[in-house]
Amino acid sequence: MGKWGRIFTREKWDCDGFTEQTQDFIKGVKDGKVEWGYTGKHTSGAKDDITLGDVKWLLGYLGRLTDHQIIMGLQASGATKSETQCFAKAIRNRIDQMKRLVAREQLSLRQSNSHL
Repeated sequence: MGKWGRIFTREKWDCDGFTEQTQDFIKGVKDGKVEWGYTGKHTSGAKDDITLGDVKWLLGYLGRLTDHQIIMGLQASGATKSETQCFAKAIRNRIDQMKRLVAREQLSLRQSNSHL
């Protein structure tokens, strides 16, 4: 968990970099596929084929996580107290971005269908 986009080196437990890039986690939806802000060594392949339905499925699990569960998971991974607090906030933000994306796309679909 760190900053994406580094080809030759990877930063582990870089919460500042992780948090800084959280605002660009999701760009939107294009042609039924989710556009992610992630760039880096492994940018092609699976991430290019993730649909809104895939995100909805994932939220069936991630969307139920409490902040306490996220914190406990980070602590179990060896994060310090400050890392735990920092990453927990950024992870919650990313989950919330996925929820907003799904809600926005569902609303758009309902509005399109109501005009038919």
